[in-house]
Amino acid sequence: MADRNEPGRGGAAADDGVFGVAPAGLAAVVTALWLGLVVLYAAFAPEAAAALLTGGGIAGGVVTVLGVAMPVVLIWVVAAIARAARELRVEAMRLQAALDAMRGETGDRPAVELRALAGQVDARLQELLAAQRRAEKALAAVAAHQS
Repeated sequence: MADRNEPGRGGAAADDGVFGVAPAGLAAVVTALWLGLVVLYAAFAPEAAAALLTGGGIAGGVVTVLGVAMPVVLIWVVAAIARAARELRVEAMRLQAALDAMRGETGDRPAVELRALAGQVDARLQELLAAQRRAEKALAAVAAHQS
């Protein structure tokens, strides 16, 4: 069964953001705050809000909508980036732990194994040299016997 604290599994580790608040939750609060400020502006300065909506014609309306919508879009883009950064950070920590575990498994074994292997190679070379000397003696005996 998967651990709920793994990234991408819906656990708390993937959602913790600034001050332990999920980026999406923080983005929702900031978006509500922004839209609340826009409504307050329209409520307490109705002449200015009306001038913004009707004063510039279609271009003024587009600029007003962009002026209200773009901060909301930017807030959610930042939230998505914050979540992706958090997931990457958790993944990097997981990979680092796996790498440390792999290093810890091997420890000093490679150096010890190389020394043992060098000893085995040395012993095998000595056996081969002894066999070569015996073969040379046998060939010399055969050559002497034939002559």
